[in-house]
Amino acid sequence: MIQQYVGEVTEKRLWRMVSESDAFSPNGRTKVQIIWELSVKPIDEGHCEYTNHVVAHPTDEFMAFIKKHNIKFEDPAAARQAAGGDHNRRETPLNVGAPDGAIGAKTTAAIADFEQKNGMPVNGRASQKVLEAQRR
Repeated sequence: MIQQYVGEVTEKRLWRMVSESDAFSPNGRTKVQIIWELSVKPIDEGHCEYTNHVVAHPTDEFMAFIKKHNIKFEDPAAARQAAGGDHNRRETPLNVGAPDGAIGAKTTAAIADFEQKNGMPVNGRASQKVLEAQRR
């Protein structure tokens, strides 16, 4: 997959990027649209909620491609879901999973990892300093 993102919204608390991406398969090359949205919602003075959301949409070219090659839509959809999950496990090993409203061990570990990588005192707590460092 080759993605070429363009900023559709690039605000302080909302970042939305759109890509008409080149997708490769054993049958050749086609295009899909990827929308990547990141947002930060302040909860109180020292805490925030961070959301990272990625959605892939089929283009007309993609739909014609799978029809031409007699591919059921569910097959590439499942492959894309699996590839995205694999990417997330490798790229974000401290991914906290689905939000449940609780700050657990994975959230604390992810924050501590960020603090350590950014030369901050490590305590694993979502503070205003951590949020400000993420904005840079």
